[in-house]
Amino acid sequence: MKHLIAATAAGLLLCGAGAAQTPLPSTNRTPAPGSPAAGGAPTNYALNTGEFLKTVAELDAFHREAAQLALSRSSSPEIHKYAQEIMRDHTHGYAGLNNAMTAKDRKVIPVATLKPEHKTLLMDLKGSGTAFDRKYIDFEMQALKEALGVMQAYASGGVDAKMRQAAAEAVTADNALMAQAQSLQKTRTG
Repeated sequence: MKHLIAATAAGLLLCGAGAAQTPLPSTNRTPAPGSPAAGGAPTNYALNTGEFLKTVAELDAFHREAAQLALSRSSSPEIHKYAQEIMRDHTHGYAGLNNAMTAKDRKVIPVATLKPEHKTLLMDLKGSGTAFDRKYIDFEMQALKEALGVMQAYASGGVDAKMRQAAAEAVTADNALMAQAQSLQKTRTG
């Protein structure tokens, strides 16, 4: 279970700005007064550890399902390699988040399920070949952007100091995944 949460955190970091497909919906959570979220951080939920872990688990589930589709529908070796990295990061997770979780955190970790809006996006991920590859990378960049927002917001305003540090470390890993996605996007649109 701890791997699932850490993996979700990693997936969140993979989203990037500028993706041109169906946007991921807002989480509709209220920012905590005085939190980075209330001041314009790229997320809109109170920065408590339970909400953070729930959001990370949901995003991880989306990343894993989308990567599975990419592995079965894409013929591109680059897309396969990227999808395998997504699967690795969102299944095995980040050691820092796992190490930062307390026994209490582990008790509240939800089973990762797909949100209805993520199910809709996955259903929209049809076809194969180049068109599929473009849409997959666009969706991954959107999910990474959301993940980065969640990680950055928690890193700067979360309630648990160890989890804040782990979230900050996860931002670095997700930024690397975002850079890869942006590179893949450029090669598929140029």
